[in-house]
Amino acid sequence: MSSITVNRRVLQKLIPIAIGYLALGIACGILAQQAGLTPLEALGMSVLVFAGSGQFIGIHTRAKIVKNK
Repeated sequence: MSSITVNRRVLQKLIPIAIGYLALGIACGILAQQAGLTPLEALGMSVLVFAGSGQFIGIHTRAKIVKNK
């Protein structure tokens, strides 16, 4: 098998996973915006917190803390 064939097969398998991550990324971005995070804070959380549910919980917790102040 040539490397081009292998790369094409990898890309074909990657597309559904990438679509799923894109949907979760958009949802997390919308939640972060509604919680009052700046784009830089949301990006920082995405880079530093590599746990999908952890990001959602962190954003929700931060929004509650800010709301109660």
